[in-house]
Amino acid sequence: MQGVGRIQEGSHAQVKVDVKDRKIIYLLTQNARMPVTEIAKRAMLSPDSVSYRLKRLQEKGVILRFFPVLNYKYFGLNVFHVFLIIDERHHNEYENLRKVLESHPNVLSLMEYNDHWDVHVSLVAKSIRDFDSIMTDLTSRFPNVIVEKDILENINNYKMEFIPYVLELKSSERLLQKIPYKIDEKDLKILHAISNNARLSTYEIGNYVGIDADTVAYRLKKMINAGIIKRFTTL
Repeated sequence: MQGVGRIQEGSHAQVKVDVKDRKIIYLLTQNARMPVTEIAKRAMLSPDSVSYRLKRLQEKGVILRFFPVLNYKYFGLNVFHVFLIIDERHHNEYENLRKVLESHPNVLSLMEYNDHWDVHVSLVAKSIRDFDSIMTDLTSRFPNVIVEKDILENINNYKMEFIPYVLELKSSERLLQKIPYKIDEKDLKILHAISNNARLSTYEIGNYVGIDADTVAYRLKKMINAGIIKRFTTL
C-alpha cells in the first residue's frame, strides 16, 4: 500500500458552482461510490445532468479525486499531518522538496494552500521513531526552504473534512460491531485499484484484479464491515 493515493492540489482558476453542484459534491463526500441514479434522485436532476456536472467538476479541478478512507492502524501504521511554512525566496529548492514529497513512499497526500500554512503533508509511519527519522531526513536535506513546521498525529478525536460540512455518523453506525476479516493480496489489489478513483465499478475493479464483479462486491463489503475501509469520500 505504500505510495498509493498521493494527491496535490493544482492551481486552477475560480470555477462557478451552483446549488446543484454543491449538493452533488456533498453527497459524494458522504459516499463517493453513490450511483449516479441515486445522486440524481437526491439532487432532483436527471442522471445525464449529474454525469455532465461530475465530468465538468473534475475537468475544472473542483473535484480532485474519489478515494477510500482506510483504517491504517489495521496495517500497523500511524498517520501524521505535517504543516509547513515555506521560504519563497528559495523557489528551486522548494520545487525539489515537492518532488521528493510527491514520490516519497510514506506520503499519502500533499496539499498547497494560500493561508497561514503553505503546505500540508499527510504521511504514514510505523512508529514515532520512524516518523522522526523521515522528518529529520527531509529537514536536513532542505534546511533553507522550511521556515516553520507543526506536527499533528491522527488520534481518535481528530477528524479532517475536505469541504466545510460536518459529517457525523449516525448512532447506529457508531455502535456497529466490526466483523474481523483478514485481507489477502486480492484485497490489496482492490484497494490499489480504488485508491485514486473510488467510483470504479465492481466490473472495472474485477478486470484489474482478475476476479468477477460479485467477488469484488463481496470483498469490499467484508472490508467495510471489518472497519478496514471507513468510508468512501471525495477531495
